[in-house]
Amino acid sequence: MTMCPSLSFVGEKASQVKNNRSVKCTDPCLIRKHALFCCLSEDRFDSLLNKAKLVDFPANSLIFSEGEPANKFYFILKGCVKTYRTTQEGDEHLIDIINAGHLIADSEIFDQNRNYHSFAETTRASQLLCFSSEIFRDLVHQDQNAAHNLLSYFSKVLKQKNYDLEVMINCPARERVLIYFRELAEEYLDTERNLPKKN
Repeated sequence: MTMCPSLSFVGEKASQVKNNRSVKCTDPCLIRKHALFCCLSEDRFDSLLNKAKLVDFPANSLIFSEGEPANKFYFILKGCVKTYRTTQEGDEHLIDIINAGHLIADSEIFDQNRNYHSFAETTRASQLLCFSSEIFRDLVHQDQNAAHNLLSYFSKVLKQKNYDLEVMINCPARERVLIYFRELAEEYLDTERNLPKKN
């Protein structure tokens, strides 16, 4: 199996993964554990990872712009990324703040328009793993089980988006803030549980 960056590199200087070198994958592997990649067999995941590129972005760097061809999607190893759209007047409308351990532009992988729906920009120095959308699509097309699992993944994503929209519309501001911090705490605790234990 191809070695890949693990949870132990989140929030640290991942010097061992520079220049696309392989690194030892501790258990659990942050990338392999993500629901999008769980749909792939080990061989197909290895094939995808072998062609991925590690990219370092300084703070406030534009990753992609709305309307550009969506030929890549990204996994955040460390740092933070905001997605947003701009109005004709130049105002910025924030869509999401995405932290380490999550994907950006995964919703565009199978989009028929094949263009990014928003801008993506780092809010601090970030390290991203860049995947080819075309390679991912080809791998899924070769595996019927992967296609079924992928439908389940996007179904969960859609349910979460609907829940977020319901909270935003129906909950007062104070309750929305409480829900946000509760979910943030739960996500932090999940990450802490999965971190490799130090001897």
